[in-house]
Amino acid sequence: MLNLTFVFVTAISPAVVYAAPPKPTLPTNISSEQAHPGSALIAFRTSVKVTGHRIGRGDGSNASDDELNTINKTLDGLGATSVKHLFTNIPAATLNAARAKAIADTGGYVTDFTQVYQVTFNPTINAGEAVNRLAASSLITSAMPDLIFHTPSLEKPVLTPDQVQKALNAPRASWASKFFNKPAPSVNLPGNYSFQTDGQSYLDAASNNTTGALAMLQTKFHQQPGQGTYITNISLGTIDNTSTVLENGQRYLEQAGYPKIPVWLSNQTCTANPDGTQTCGVTLDPTATNTTDGQGDLTEVMLDFSVMAPPPVGDPRIANPAPAGLGEILGEAYGANFRLINPLVNTTENFFAAFLGAAFLQTPKPSVITASIGSGFGIGGFSDYFFEQSGMIHDIVSTVVSGADIFVSISAGDGQTNTNAAMNPNGLTGPTEVTKNTNKLTDIDDPYVWADPSYSYGLTVEPEYVTDSGANDSGGDALNDVFNNSPWSRAISPKVSHTQHTTETRWTGQQNFHTGSGSRVNISAPADDILFLAQVEADGVPVNPVATMPELIGGTSASAPEIAAAAAVVRQTSSLLGHPLSAKETRKLLMDTGRANLTPYFDLSNANVGPNLDLTAAVQALFDRYGGWNQPDPFFVRMTVAQRKAALNQTIFGRSFYTDTPQDPDTKTATIDLSQGLTPDSGPTLEALNNSGDNLNQPITFAVDAAFQSAWHDNYSWTLQLGNQRVEVPNQYFDRGLPYIRLLPSEIFGLLNKPLTYSSDRVVKVTARSGRASISMDVTFKGQSKATYAHAVPPSFDPVFQPDNNSDKVTFKYDLRGLVDASGKQVDGGVLIVSDIDRAQPRAFTDRDPDAHGFKKVLPGLVGQITVSAAELPHGVGTYGIALRGSSNGVEIMDSTSFWLPLRYAPKRYELPATPKIQATSSVWPLLFDPPYPNPAPLFYEIADTEADGGSTQFAVTYDVRSVSGAKGAIIEFSHPTYNFASGLLFTGAFNGGVVVNNFTNPNGDRYDTGNNLGTPGSVARVPVQGTKGVANLDGTKIGLSIPANACDSTYQVRVLAVDGQGKIVGVAGNGSILSYGDFSKAVCFQ
Repeated sequence: MLNLTFVFVTAISPAVVYAAPPKPTLPTNISSEQAHPGSALIAFRTSVKVTGHRIGRGDGSNASDDELNTINKTLDGLGATSVKHLFTNIPAATLNAARAKAIADTGGYVTDFTQVYQVTFNPTINAGEAVNRLAASSLITSAMPDLIFHTPSLEKPVLTPDQVQKALNAPRASWASKFFNKPAPSVNLPGNYSFQTDGQSYLDAASNNTTGALAMLQTKFHQQPGQGTYITNISLGTIDNTSTVLENGQRYLEQAGYPKIPVWLSNQTCTANPDGTQTCGVTLDPTATNTTDGQGDLTEVMLDFSVMAPPPVGDPRIANPAPAGLGEILGEAYGANFRLINPLVNTTENFFAAFLGAAFLQTPKPSVITASIGSGFGIGGFSDYFFEQSGMIHDIVSTVVSGADIFVSISAGDGQTNTNAAMNPNGLTGPTEVTKNTNKLTDIDDPYVWADPSYSYGLTVEPEYVTDSGANDSGGDALNDVFNNSPWSRAISPKVSHTQHTTETRWTGQQNFHTGSGSRVNISAPADDILFLAQVEADGVPVNPVATMPELIGGTSASAPEIAAAAAVVRQTSSLLGHPLSAKETRKLLMDTGRANLTPYFDLSNANVGPNLDLTAAVQALFDRYGGWNQPDPFFVRMTVAQRKAALNQTIFGRSFYTDTPQDPDTKTATIDLSQGLTPDSGPTLEALNNSGDNLNQPITFAVDAAFQSAWHDNYSWTLQLGNQRVEVPNQYFDRGLPYIRLLPSEIFGLLNKPLTYSSDRVVKVTARSGRASISMDVTFKGQSKATYAHAVPPSFDPVFQPDNNSDKVTFKYDLRGLVDASGKQVDGGVLIVSDIDRAQPRAFTDRDPDAHGFKKVLPGLVGQITVSAAELPHGVGTYGIALRGSSNGVEIMDSTSFWLPLRYAPKRYELPATPKIQATSSVWPLLFDPPYPNPAPLFYEIADTEADGGSTQFAVTYDVRSVSGAKGAIIEFSHPTYNFASGLLFTGAFNGGVVVNNFTNPNGDRYDTGNNLGTPGSVARVPVQGTKGVANLDGTKIGLSIPANACDSTYQVRVLAVDGQGKIVGVAGNGSILSYGDFSKAVCFQ
């Protein structure tokens, strides 16, 4: 039976009793890549005393003789060699007080970390089996494998030897301090190139809005942002003499452009006591290395610190000057003190040691901790999920947040990135939701906990449930999106096309990952194309501990430290104003003052990623609340100008863009050359310009950093002036409550009634006003003789297509005038390209096919419109990518392809049936447990054993279509199979994470899966069932399921579609579950 034992403990108030959450039962096949063999962590419900590996009563213990005998038998059966008491050098009174606060804050059970032990046992016994046996004891409130953690899978480019040499030879920033002076009130702005030119546009007022906060702190308190606070980064990565410098007994990060950042490695140091007990204390070693642990490079670490830490150029804290130009980046909280703690060995106890050591042993304790790490592992085509979906991890975080009052920022996860599977048409997978019901919690101490009927991790997109630890779950929004927020489309709201931000999905932002989402996500921050200082590496090893180079990278692992830095500035400000905020109050303020996130048109689920971070608004709210009446008048600190320059080559398809634009905040001038664009070899590691003319069609964002301007005074207006011609930018172009506007060059000169190009330079004065504050910027547009460009402009179209019948059409308006071939000759034609279903751009395919395995229609002229009918989209409801490409003499010019914009073929009603569950007559799951147990209920992942001797081809599938309007019955559909998935996952260890089982090519489609253009086959079985809710008893042999002779199992994705009284599909297909259908008598299953 599933172990659902409740252990009751007395909480702080004697009148309140809290139940420990149910302990998961784990299958017995946890791999050594997921957890360390022969090691597990357990937490006791009462005090114990350990001698060797024998458990006795501790002081004040209420353990019974039977409980002690049972646990000692279990330990003997596991061949236990030691039971070590962890974290003993942190006073029990301190941990107990922190736990009491965490229980009071969360209103639920929190692990007692004074009673956590590490069990070392026979490593030939699987960690899952060992944890199951230990968890069966009523003395133990929780048990977990000794997990191996990971950082997000960042898409980091590999440098060629020439690139390495160029990076090493690149000029360095001047040691001289550079600041830019602003008029009264006097504000000195850092002169870092990437800050000054808005190359770090995630800092400007259109994004995280940091400079106004900097100005207020400098004006009122003469402090730098973050000053007086400590930010600790808990991460992974190799710490040795190639990545750090050892000085006077302390290791430091001393990479070029960064302040010196002290580094510790967390560990458990154990001592054998005279009475036979072992006690282990948290050690934070300032000198050790972890080279042999295989933790990989410091990409995650460098990304985290890049957005938080680099000081102004010339600051004495910089050990080595930054690379000149884009390498001169500025941290969001550059006045703070920073620390790094990585584990000595990548184990659960060492990560726990990092959190507890940071919170309770280091002084001063940090105001903020940031962590972009995860546990478990992803199955191909499905998402990794939130770090706290392990019970003990959740509890250690809540102990730190509530007990030590430390703001903790954790990345929400980077979702599905697999190119072997179609993507959910909403561009996101399953959400992480908050619950107070402990029976709904999903605990990923092991990713195979599918034997729990409520457990859905790994192979479905069902919601995952967690309780709120108090930490910030950091979601990702797109930094400067042109896919959903297409600036070229006149078919969408102007207030969308003229703004930058939306949810980071597979079809927006960086277009190769998506943010975690759901009610657990608190705040979002930009997550794509983040400029950071990377270590210069050769063959994955730093060439030295100093060398860095600017690169672009993305992920919610960027969002988390951005929000962490903001939290440090908020806590600093609240303390300076005499009303210090707690960690949870800081989170609430950031949520309350954030900007409402814009949901993409194609996301019919309206997934939550929290409000977009707005640091200046948060700091302003504190001044409004606590600053008194004697505040400076509102003023604008600066205006930034950022032209988005994209790399539109056939390798990354627009994945990278740069925003640095020549400008001088002192003279209030900027320069834009519309004749330029990025070279074909530009990308995440290189920004190089040529005369492609692509800048003619790239949007320009104007943003103003305001100080001491209360939110109720935000009422922005914009004017453009060229010579004597002055025009107001129409209100419908922008949100008057936001301090920025994004315009195309054609819109700027169109409003001024002037041609887009002119032979000589033209100066456009851009003015912003709000209340009594105003600021102007003189923007010089360089003269040019022609208005040609190398890459097509995407078409304008309604991004949501909801046809009533097959003859309905979506219209695409286009204009290829000015598009030229490589010789500079005007193209004479072009094609519209429509991608395959639910893989809306080439990078969603393993082969990166430049046509995204779609179809093409020849354009009827250089300018005009073309239509696509519903009949031409036979795969039906889903998301498709749309692009244009020029041609000459009938030959397509591949390198002229535009951005790929998403088109959502949407149902009339987005109504999904419930996700089915499956129960096999002869299930493999009970056999994986000792002792076997009867299968209790249908599962999201079931494994049917069909062998002739004792097996069965029969199974039951639940269905429920009551949520779909007009439903009278249902269809159960089985995808084409993946072979040997279950055997590789469970028995042989030959599991390949790239193998996918979400094989439907039209997830959430409105018709049967008939396969896609790529050649992926469609579904193999469709079974009609009666009624709107029930259980269908099926026989695999009768419905067409089969197992090839040379295979162990065929694994199918199973979903339900609703039908009306005439058998016509209504609504869309529900999400899928998984059935592995195998003959486990075959030798191949275990080879």
